[in-house]
Amino acid sequence: MPVETLRKQIQELESDITGLEEKIRTKKAEKATATAQVQARIFLERIFAPYMEGLCDVWGMSPEEGIR
Repeated sequence: MPVETLRKQIQELESDITGLEEKIRTKKAEKATATAQVQARIFLERIFAPYMEGLCDVWGMSPEEGIR
């Protein structure tokens, strides 16, 4: 096999590797974003909402008014 053909194949493989690495980074970022969204929702539903409801009961107002 000529050296030029091998060089071209190496360049193509390196390009493929770069593309795959970018896809992996993108998937990791998407997974991290989804995880953060789930954690935020859990925080709001299980911690913040009951806390605000309790405070607003003490203050005598609705949670919507309390957030303002």
